[in-house]
Amino acid sequence: MIKRKSLFVVLLFVILLSLIHTPITIETNDDEDFRLMSSSYFPTKIFPGDRNVNLTVTIQNNGTDSADDAKAELKLPWWITPSYEGATVYRCGDIEVDDVVTMSFYIDISDDTYSPRQYDLQLEIDHSQGEKNISIPIKISAKALFAFVRMEPDTLRAGDNDVNVKLWIRNDAEEKAEEVTVELVGHGISGKVVDYLGIIEPNETVAAFFEVDIDVDTPIGNHTMELYIMWSQYDRALSDSLDFQVKIIGPYSISIPGIETSEPLTMIIIGILGIITIGASVLVIKRIPKIREKIKKKLFSTSE
Repeated sequence: MIKRKSLFVVLLFVILLSLIHTPITIETNDDEDFRLMSSSYFPTKIFPGDRNVNLTVTIQNNGTDSADDAKAELKLPWWITPSYEGATVYRCGDIEVDDVVTMSFYIDISDDTYSPRQYDLQLEIDHSQGEKNISIPIKISAKALFAFVRMEPDTLRAGDNDVNVKLWIRNDAEEKAEEVTVELVGHGISGKVVDYLGIIEPNETVAAFFEVDIDVDTPIGNHTMELYIMWSQYDRALSDSLDFQVKIIGPYSISIPGIETSEPLTMIIIGILGIITIGASVLVIKRIPKIREKIKKKLFSTSE
């Protein structure tokens, strides 16, 4: 009985030992594999807010089997979106061994990008034999970031002309902006509304000068005005805009029966005419006694 138990223990030990040394095989499909040969994008400098960025990717099937009915798709974070429907999908068809495929995608970069730096986008290649993910590097560069500081005067009068306006902006980014030009845009605003500011360094505050006319028919109240900013950075022409509030007050005006005006020249003319009318009335009133005396003398001489 003891021999049987010993024999059973030995057999059990041998079986366990054989299981430990037996390799476990997991079936995988290594017949096909893709590698990234190159990737590029245009423009070569990408900034937050860019639209229709052209991303070009070249891959090669360096495996041992073809990839049939292959489709490549860019997997994007929330702050990158396709420029149009289907702009991040490329149908490759059958990719034979050693075949090279070049594909193009079009993407939009959100203004709310987390932070300018290099990111890896995932290119998912799906085909009848399986799928493969390839990392595509893309670098988002920082651009100048402008902020409205203040405007003097902050109240404008409808009908005024040649008003000197001074407006300050600040570059809040760590990147300098070159060839900066600004344009003041607002309802009823005209005149000299463009100013060239040149270079604005990081964290620098500069002033723009304008000489504006305010249309007499501009509605009274608070108005949203816009400062359109154009500049150059890394040989790219960039633009942005800032909104701010300006108060418009009513024009100077004179109201007389049948006439209402706010034009300064017309007001002066009406004032002069008023003075002449009053002066003429005074002269007539002063001459009334003399005229009466003359009339009496004529009447007496006639009766005699």
